[in-house]
Amino acid sequence: MSSDEIELTIKELIRLSLTYRESAGFGSKLPTTAIQKVLYELRRKLPEDHLIRARLPYYWFKAGPYSEYVDRSLEGMSKDGILYVEKKSNYVLFTLNKDYTGRRLHEHDENFVQARKLLQSIVSNLQPFSIYQEIKSQYEDDAPSLFYPRYKLEFLPNIEMYFKMLKEPERRTRNFQPENQKDCMSKLLSISTSSLPFNSVFSDFKKVYFDFEIAFGRLLKMNYKRNLNKYVQLLEEGVQLSLNVWDAFAYGARIIKHDSIYDSEVERWEKKFNDETEKLSRKVEQFYKMILDEVKGNLSEKYLPLSEFHELLIKAKKNNEISFINFSKAPNMEAIPYDIVEKIKKIPEFSIYLTNGFLDYSVISGLTEDELGTMIKENISQSPIYVAFSKKGEMTKTMTYRVYSNSLSSEEPIEVPS
Repeated sequence: MSSDEIELTIKELIRLSLTYRESAGFGSKLPTTAIQKVLYELRRKLPEDHLIRARLPYYWFKAGPYSEYVDRSLEGMSKDGILYVEKKSNYVLFTLNKDYTGRRLHEHDENFVQARKLLQSIVSNLQPFSIYQEIKSQYEDDAPSLFYPRYKLEFLPNIEMYFKMLKEPERRTRNFQPENQKDCMSKLLSISTSSLPFNSVFSDFKKVYFDFEIAFGRLLKMNYKRNLNKYVQLLEEGVQLSLNVWDAFAYGARIIKHDSIYDSEVERWEKKFNDETEKLSRKVEQFYKMILDEVKGNLSEKYLPLSEFHELLIKAKKNNEISFINFSKAPNMEAIPYDIVEKIKKIPEFSIYLTNGFLDYSVISGLTEDELGTMIKENISQSPIYVAFSKKGEMTKTMTYRVYSNSLSSEEPIEVPS
């Protein structure tokens, strides 16, 4: 099937959509998103082996199901004068040129007649000023994961509204209760997290996302009354980061849910997703550090470079102050020199370390400073590291560390994303 055949079919479906819209008494104007969603709705309701369905190729992206062919068709129809374009502040409206109301752009065979009847029903049943129900249905029934409705339709709108109400008191309704809202945001974020896809494509993204979730959760637990201006400032950063999280996720979503016509793009998409995840990682690091810097009273967690973390642990080892180190992940044993692995194997229950990334006192005391340094260096990741300190005459205290540099010689600060 050629691209020309696909675009001719789509152009005729767009023309019909705007014609049916006017026949329903709502005028012949529709925004880009509505046209994308209407044609996807048609695709959903057509039988899987239907010829017209095959000519509506989509993939899942930032606003849900998206077709590059629909966008190209809209652009072509605008250039040819079939559509009039009206640009608004954050969207574009398309209106059908009256000269094309009855002019077919593609022949109507039996397949097209079936699709046409279904399309008329879809357009006629649209709400006058909203396609929310169509979006919600598509997100809940067709999305690659429930992260689409849970995060995009529930968490994001609520956190944005919460921020606006705190920043602009005149927006607040009589029922607005900040503490209740904070609890609601925390629950929505937790539900979103549980809805992340299990696909391995998202492995690196999820490591970054979990740090985002923890940092955002700490923000929501802050006492906003203590310094409202500062809280609102951090919340604004958090809202922007939440949007960045969604954008990065969407670059991965299209990899796992797309029509076969886009298969040749997957390699490029994977590279783009990895790049976006890396950019997001730097932004999350910056945000996490902002939160920890603000919560100075919480001394149980620190964010620091590997060189500083290494120095801290070596000093504590010299003073016999470490009870255990838990890397919270399976260690990278292949990267650790053979002689160190053999040394650990002589220690009773060494398999606990091998499987869980757990170094207890017996292991730590049996390693030299250089060997401990190697263990640390080879097991650093985005995951938190837990260290229990046991000083003489004091209770054991467990600290959580997040290390943001993989180079012992690196002294550079966290990179500020552009």
